[in-house]
Amino acid sequence: MKNTIFTTPIISSFFRLIANSILRMTGWNIEGQLPDIPKFILVGAPHTSNWDFLLFLGAIFHLKANVKFITRFYHIAKNAEIQMVMAIVDGKKKALRVGQVFNLTDEYGRRYKKQCRIFSGMAGINPRKNILH
Repeated sequence: MKNTIFTTPIISSFFRLIANSILRMTGWNIEGQLPDIPKFILVGAPHTSNWDFLLFLGAIFHLKANVKFITRFYHIAKNAEIQMVMAIVDGKKKALRVGQVFNLTDEYGRRYKKQCRIFSGMAGINPRKNILH
């Protein structure tokens, strides 16, 4: 497998140090851990600010994850029969909760209700732009 910014030893260690320092200085915590499954798609939500990307990027370095950034992740996960792992922003508590596995084998209605429960009470970085109520 090719090295990426997330797997190159010196570079990833440097960025991990920076990410952990910034998270600590700004009061953000990463709660949980990545599951021990061979392949999954890591989904970060809710998206309420442009700062979300930087928070998720910091979490990726903190968790030592090797990722590729993609869009249309739901369709890719569904077609490839890969589970999605949630990274949920809790702006009220300055925490990013990682590790809840979201299975795509359920029918659509049950999946949607489960997804809404997963994000229930989460405010994101900018709560005024939160669409998940």
